[in-house]
Amino acid sequence: MKYLALLVLIGFLFGARGLSETDSYSVSIEGPPPQDGLPELSYGKADHPVSASREILASRLPERSLIYKFRLPSGTYDHLRWTGHGVSLPPTLSVRDYWGREIAVLNTAGVGSADLVASPTHPLVLPSSGILSLSRWSLENGWAWVLAVLLFFALRTPLATATRNLLAWHADRSAVEQINARTILPSVIALGAVWLCFALPGAIRFDTGDDPAMELLACGDVTGHPSEYLIFINVLIGLLLKGLYLLAPPIPWYPLLLLTVVIFSLTGITSVVLQEDLPDRFCWLCLFGIVFGTYLITHLQFTSAAYLLGLLGVLIFTLKTSRVSLAMAIALVAAGSLIRFESFLLLLVTTSAAAWLLSKRPLRERAFFILTIVILGWAGQAFDHAYYDCQPEWRAYRAYNKSRGDLNMTAKLDYNDVNRPVYEHVGWSENDFKMLNVHWLYEDPAAFSADKLAYLDQHLTANRDSLGALLVIVVAVALAPAATLLFLTMLSFSTEKPRPPWLIYIAILGPALFMIVYLADTARLPTRVLVPILYASSLFLLIAVRRNGETCRRLASTVLLPLTFVTLTVLSAENVWKNATKNAATTARISSSLQLLVPSADNTLVSSINAVLLERLPPLTALAQTRNFHIIHLMWSGGSPSFETQLQRHGSASLFQSIAFDPHFWLMVPTSQWDRADSFSLYLQEHEHQKVKMTPVILSDGKPAVFPDFTVLHAERSDHP
Repeated sequence: MKYLALLVLIGFLFGARGLSETDSYSVSIEGPPPQDGLPELSYGKADHPVSASREILASRLPERSLIYKFRLPSGTYDHLRWTGHGVSLPPTLSVRDYWGREIAVLNTAGVGSADLVASPTHPLVLPSSGILSLSRWSLENGWAWVLAVLLFFALRTPLATATRNLLAWHADRSAVEQINARTILPSVIALGAVWLCFALPGAIRFDTGDDPAMELLACGDVTGHPSEYLIFINVLIGLLLKGLYLLAPPIPWYPLLLLTVVIFSLTGITSVVLQEDLPDRFCWLCLFGIVFGTYLITHLQFTSAAYLLGLLGVLIFTLKTSRVSLAMAIALVAAGSLIRFESFLLLLVTTSAAAWLLSKRPLRERAFFILTIVILGWAGQAFDHAYYDCQPEWRAYRAYNKSRGDLNMTAKLDYNDVNRPVYEHVGWSENDFKMLNVHWLYEDPAAFSADKLAYLDQHLTANRDSLGALLVIVVAVALAPAATLLFLTMLSFSTEKPRPPWLIYIAILGPALFMIVYLADTARLPTRVLVPILYASSLFLLIAVRRNGETCRRLASTVLLPLTFVTLTVLSAENVWKNATKNAATTARISSSLQLLVPSADNTLVSSINAVLLERLPPLTALAQTRNFHIIHLMWSGGSPSFETQLQRHGSASLFQSIAFDPHFWLMVPTSQWDRADSFSLYLQEHEHQKVKMTPVILSDGKPAVFPDFTVLHAERSDHP
């Protein structure tokens, strides 16, 4: 029954995900690159049409035709309209289910725009998926779960024996010492090697575009020479990277630094906790390494790297007692604060109480540790501010960027009736609001000045939805079978007596839950922040829990640990494989698109945010693929002295004016966000009183520069004022 209950739980959660996948239909259309907008498919009722979600799958070479895929949910529709924007339909159009079966055929007569369904008496009926469809989806997509269950039954006996041996070793101190000498080092080396091997199939990538942007600054691609001004990373780390890039420019030092920090932190955490007097934690540490470590190593990000390095220092302080380890712990936490100060603050809030209660050090050393890391953290931050403040232009940019960041990151600063008077006070229209908050096009110092952004930052009212944010978190966790299984397994161990003091549980879980709620409320809880918090909480729970009772040990050694270990191992391997496959496909697609722009490499390409997704390219080789072009990447560095230097290198005094009136400046937008070009045209009309239309560039093969990921546009004057 215990096996059946766990498998039913897995099946239920897995089936919930399958239901959302199978209860939809798709329409695929192949056509030439459009010239005046992306094709649209609207459905629903005639008086309330809804645009179907659109995905551009690939570009066929050498024809460069695009494949558009539209998704339709199940339902009954008396309205289905196609707006082609130059893309004509085939004579007949097939509506297919998840497995590609033809559900309906629509006669289109090859039109460019038409109502495909416009009769309430003959609607399009797309039935909901039934139990057979769900079962088929589970069989086709649940191979990893099936393999995990089979491996569990095949390896249950040896895993159970190994676990029982580990549990038995707890009673023998000499055996514990043997484990420390013979098991810890090979285990740590093995885990580090596994994490490092994730880079071989291309599974590692940057989690966000922030890291490629800072790499561009550090290596000198922005200003023409390496720079220490990385904005979000302390200038001391910036000086280190600057020296390394001056020493050996071809080496990608920035991603290598992050990769080293993450692998060092993960292996160090494993080693430190393994050296405790409970060797049965080995299996749990393997599980945590698989669940959390796999994600953190395959999604490089400076925020999570800084938290991990600081977490290693906190764990050394908690579990060790020597003076040398105290100095090492302080150094690691201080180093983490230099990578990102906000991660240091998050670490203090989420771990300091638990570390204080669980540490075996004297009260004086505990107080010394907390006080010292706070002083060093703030000292590093003060040095960083002083370094920037030495130059007035950088001091002004820091204030400007803070206001801009608050406006971009604060939840739901809508252009609504409450905030409209505030926007109008600074002369902003709704389109100006979209230029900043939606399109991140704010490189006009007149309309998006520091004074205007500061005024908006002070007077706008945020519309926060705490309940909605928390609901999203709960649903996301509930639909993750691996996390749910791990949580239930941990919970089973905490039910045995004697329990850890209730104060320790509060110290571990209280701050973590508080930060999760607070960050969710302010819409600042990305996965790169949530995963390290969960990892730290899990480790401290593992340290705090003291398991007693033969029943619990038997359950752990025969069922829970082997099943969880095998299941999460297989799922993590599947995730790494999927990441590697997806990254390889994205890299090939972006590279082939960029190759078609080589004949036009003398022009300056202005890449708006998410146009060229550098974070989707391999971190160690991403910049090498774009250095053959003159590219200005628009991100949060806009308005900085480094950005102004970059404009001067490209011969531009005003970026917006260059895009609008210089034929050698081309704007790159994500193909899925073509409305960004329309917003830019409207901006020029409202502020410059110039009517400009952004149209795709025609390449040497006579076809527009519309690719699956990005579109290259140039300005055409429609009239003269």
